[in-house]
Amino acid sequence: MPRYVVAGRPMGAGPDVSMYQPGANPQGEDFMIVKFTEGIGYLDPWAIRHAAMARSSGKPWTAYHFARPGNDPTREADWFCDMLERIPGWNRAPVLDMEQPGTGAW
Repeated sequence: MPRYVVAGRPMGAGPDVSMYQPGANPQGEDFMIVKFTEGIGYLDPWAIRHAAMARSSGKPWTAYHFARPGNDPTREADWFCDMLERIPGWNRAPVLDMEQPGTGAW
Protein backbone atom coordinates (compact mmCIF):
# COMPACT_ATOMS: atom_id res chain seq x y z
CA MET A 1 0.00 0.00 0.00
CA PRO A 2 1.37 3.46 -0.83
CA ARG A 3 2.70 5.56 2.04
CA TYR A 4 2.10 9.29 1.75
CA VAL A 5 3.91 12.35 3.04
CA VAL A 6 2.13 15.71 2.78
CA ALA A 7 3.89 18.97 3.59
CA GLY A 8 6.70 16.99 5.19
CA ARG A 9 4.38 15.09 7.56
CA PRO A 10 3.89 11.33 7.23
CA MET A 11 0.23 10.44 6.72
CA GLY A 12 0.66 6.68 6.81
CA ALA A 13 -0.59 4.16 4.27
CA GLY A 14 -3.88 4.11 2.50
CA PRO A 15 -5.51 3.31 -0.81
CA ASP A 16 -6.19 5.75 -3.61
CA VAL A 17 -9.51 4.38 -4.91
CA SER A 18 -11.51 4.96 -8.05
CA MET A 19 -13.71 2.97 -10.42
CA TYR A 20 -10.62 0.85 -11.13
CA GLN A 21 -10.63 -0.50 -7.55
CA PRO A 22 -14.36 -1.18 -6.96
CA GLY A 23 -13.78 -3.59 -4.08
CA ALA A 24 -11.31 -1.42 -2.16
CA ASN A 25 -11.66 -1.60 1.59
CA PRO A 26 -10.07 0.76 4.17
CA GLN A 27 -9.81 -1.95 6.85
CA GLY A 28 -6.25 -2.08 8.16
CA GLU A 29 -5.32 1.19 6.44
CA ASP A 30 -4.63 4.59 8.00
CA PHE A 31 -6.88 6.58 5.64
CA MET A 32 -8.52 6.53 2.22
CA ILE A 33 -8.34 8.89 -0.78
CA VAL A 34 -11.42 8.69 -3.03
CA LYS A 35 -11.44 9.84 -6.65
CA PHE A 36 -14.46 12.09 -7.14
CA THR A 37 -13.98 14.00 -10.35
CA GLU A 38 -11.88 14.33 -13.48
CA GLY A 39 -11.66 17.16 -15.97
CA ILE A 40 -14.93 19.06 -16.33
CA GLY A 41 -18.13 17.09 -15.88
CA TYR A 42 -16.86 13.61 -14.97
CA LEU A 43 -17.90 12.13 -11.62
CA ASP A 44 -16.31 8.74 -10.85
CA PRO A 45 -19.18 6.20 -10.85
CA TRP A 46 -17.84 4.64 -7.64
CA ALA A 47 -17.30 7.93 -5.78
CA ILE A 48 -20.53 7.75 -3.77
CA ARG A 49 -19.98 4.10 -2.75
CA HIS A 50 -16.32 4.64 -1.89
CA ALA A 51 -17.19 7.75 0.14
CA ALA A 52 -19.85 5.80 2.08
CA MET A 53 -17.35 3.00 2.72
CA ALA A 54 -14.73 5.47 3.93
CA ARG A 55 -17.27 7.25 6.19
CA SER A 56 -18.48 4.01 7.73
CA SER A 57 -14.91 2.88 8.44
CA GLY A 58 -14.41 5.83 10.80
CA LYS A 59 -10.98 6.43 9.25
CA PRO A 60 -9.79 9.77 7.92
CA TRP A 61 -10.51 10.20 4.23
CA THR A 62 -10.61 12.79 1.51
CA ALA A 63 -11.51 13.24 -2.13
CA TYR A 64 -9.32 13.94 -5.13
CA HIS A 65 -9.74 15.48 -8.56
CA PHE A 66 -7.80 14.16 -11.57
CA ALA A 67 -6.65 17.19 -13.59
CA ARG A 68 -6.80 17.23 -17.38
CA PRO A 69 -4.43 19.54 -19.28
CA GLY A 70 -6.03 21.76 -21.86
CA ASN A 71 -9.02 22.55 -19.67
CA ASP A 72 -9.54 25.78 -17.79
CA PRO A 73 -8.17 25.08 -14.27
CA THR A 74 -10.82 27.33 -12.69
CA ARG A 75 -13.64 25.38 -14.35
CA GLU A 76 -12.10 22.11 -13.17
CA ALA A 77 -11.78 23.43 -9.61
CA ASP A 78 -15.39 24.66 -9.69
CA TRP A 79 -16.60 21.24 -10.88
CA PHE A 80 -14.67 19.48 -8.10
CA CYS A 81 -15.91 21.87 -5.40
CA ASP A 82 -19.51 21.53 -6.59
CA MET A 83 -19.28 17.76 -6.18
CA LEU A 84 -17.57 18.01 -2.78
CA GLU A 85 -20.49 20.05 -1.47
CA ARG A 86 -22.89 17.23 -2.36
CA ILE A 87 -21.04 14.42 -0.61
CA PRO A 88 -20.60 14.92 3.15
CA GLY A 89 -18.12 13.44 5.53
CA TRP A 90 -14.69 13.99 4.04
CA ASN A 91 -12.44 15.11 6.86
CA ARG A 92 -9.07 15.90 5.27
CA ALA A 93 -7.97 18.53 2.76
CA PRO A 94 -9.03 17.72 -0.82
CA VAL A 95 -6.31 16.62 -3.23
CA LEU A 96 -5.47 17.62 -6.80
CA ASP A 97 -3.92 14.79 -8.85
CA MET A 98 -1.72 16.32 -11.58
CA GLU A 99 -0.24 13.30 -13.39
CA GLN A 100 -0.76 14.36 -17.00
CA PRO A 101 1.89 16.31 -18.92
CA GLY A 102 0.82 19.93 -19.24
CA THR A 103 -0.87 20.33 -15.87
CA GLY A 104 2.31 21.83 -14.40
CA ALA A 105 1.42 25.09 -16.16
CA TRP A 106 -1.58 25.41 -13.88
